Amino acid sequence: AAQIGQTLCVTFTEKAASELKARIYAKLTSSDSPAARTALEHFTENQIGTIHEFCLRQLAESPRANIVESAMANAKEDEIFEEAREWVYRTLWPAFPADKLARLLAECKFGSGGRQRTFDTDLRQKAIFCFSAPGALLWPAAVDEQQVTTGAEFKSFTLQHIVDKMREIVAQRNLMTFAGMITGFADALSDAEFAERTRSRFRFALIDEFQDTDTVQWQIFRTLFLSGTKKTRLIVVGDPKQAIYKFRGADVFVYLQARSELTAAGAVHEVLDTNYRSAPELLQVQNAIFSAPAITGIWHDLQVEYQPPLQGDKTRSTGDSFTGAEFYYTPNYAKANEEKFARV
Repeated sequence: AAQIGQTLCVTFTEKAASELKARIYAKLTSSDSPAARTALEHFTENQIGTIHEFCLRQLAESPRANIVESAMANAKEDEIFEEAREWVYRTLWPAFPADKLARLLAECKFGSGGRQRTFDTDLRQKAIFCFSAPGALLWPAAVDEQQVTTGAEFKSFTLQHIVDKMREIVAQRNLMTFAGMITGFADALSDAEFAERTRSRFRFALIDEFQDTDTVQWQIFRTLFLSGTKKTRLIVVGDPKQAIYKFRGADVFVYLQARSELTAAGAVHEVLDTNYRSAPELLQVQNAIFSAPAITGIWHDLQVEYQPPLQGDKTRSTGDSFTGAEFYYTPNYAKANEEKFARV
């Protein structure tokens, strides 16, 4: 049997990681088996945490450990973005002729949104995505200042220079961002000896919320657990319909590709189709919406199947009995939302 320190459990938020630890600990304390008692004695050795914790911990033992030790960890991408944005606005924009700059800003609707300008908000979302995914392509492609003729080209020009400035700030100040923890570990795994040493530490790996992975993260898991001489049993849990972290670089199509690769490698596909948390009324409304023909057509095109969940015993997961709930359901509102979803 694997020791608790040989089982890797990774998820994507600190809250989810804390809940996972608490549930595993509660399960172990409710068992009288020798294996459970041993796991409790060594529980501090558990490898349960976020993807960032995992990458930073492994980086500290990599050939690049000196970089990690000297870097300032947990630098916030939002703050780096704001500094880079201000620099681009102050330094690069004034190089445009005043009349041309005014026209381009008008095309981009620069002033809309009040204090929280829509232009700035959209830039932030795209810049952090591109910063986290070095291979991301801009559309339209960024061009030189002299070649910028449209609002769309101006926005790409601005975005590209913001991302470049963000990377410059990180490099100059030796900062360790959340994105840097992941990309740094992925780069470190190019050292075959380090990759094999890391791989040998784990007999089992569980990746939760896998629909919120991205290209670099899947590269890490593929390198560690689908390559090398030592085979580790890899278990991924995900639901592409619950992908919500696109703004942070997550790509549901990477999940679908990973699913295909795992299946081709002989993985077993199992559907978790019982819901233990939700009231029956909520599941009925959910199934009515997501089983509608307009919506199932979208799932089918993406090679995703919507399988209505079965109602489980709610007390089994929470210990609480259901006391009733009221749902206010307006058909016209629901129809409008179905149509909006179908257009996305």
